[in-house]
Amino acid sequence: MSTRNLLFGCIAECPGPIAERERFDRLLAHNREVVAALPAEYEWPPLTRNMFSRTAAEYGEPGFHKSPTLHFGASFRGVDADDWAEWLGKLEALLRQLYWEFAFAHLIVEPGRRDPRRNGIACTWAATSDVIERVFLRGDERPMDEWLFSSSIDGAQP
Repeated sequence: MSTRNLLFGCIAECPGPIAERERFDRLLAHNREVVAALPAEYEWPPLTRNMFSRTAAEYGEPGFHKSPTLHFGASFRGVDADDWAEWLGKLEALLRQLYWEFAFAHLIVEPGRRDPRRNGIACTWAATSDVIERVFLRGDERPMDEWLFSSSIDGAQP
């Protein structure tokens, strides 16, 4: 019998407020286009556009306060260490194309059957302060290319 795995997380997009609303809107539109270009069908392990949703920038508080959020999630059957490393590589390839401040992903093995604190993996990415300054304060619109990574287990990063 295979195990069920629950994956969920979010990407905090442009930290706000960026003084120039037009540039802020342009960066968010870019992110929408990148996610929309993800495949509809997948190769294992999947990273597809239907795994993502977002809080609309025009949606007022409490859903949108300074930073729009791109959410993702899915339920998988039988993710092993190699699958997880490959999936993290796919997510990091996506992060390299987006404008964001921080992201996190959680993988829980057999949710509801065991203590998720002992049967899960949590990963976080935080754009470096240099990149945040370059992109959001100085206006250099190259997507994020440097971050700090941490994981609840050693060796989680591809």
